[in-house]
Amino acid sequence: MAQFPFAVENIVTLQRGRVYVLARALGPASFVFRAGASLGGCLIEHWTDTPRSVSADGEQRLDIFAFALCHPADGLRFSPGQEVVVETRAE
Repeated sequence: MAQFPFAVENIVTLQRGRVYVLARALGPASFVFRAGASLGGCLIEHWTDTPRSVSADGEQRLDIFAFALCHPADGLRFSPGQEVVVETRAE
C-alpha cells in the first residue's frame, strides 16, 4: 500500500450520522481507493470527494479532500491540524 500525507482541516457530521474528514494534501495525492483504504488508521469508504473550497484570493482549492469514514465513531479520533496518512493503492 502507498501512503499519502494529509493535514486535517475539519470534521463534519451530517444529520444521518455520516462523518467526513476534510483534509489538505501535504504532497502529491494521486491514488486509487480499494477496499481496506484508511485515513489515520480508520477505514474509509472506497471513494472521496473534492469539496468546493475557496482560498483567500478566491481561487478554488484542489488540495482539499473529503473522506467518508466507515465507522462514524472514528470521527472522534481526528482534530483540525492533525497530520494523518491515507493508505491505499497508488495510481
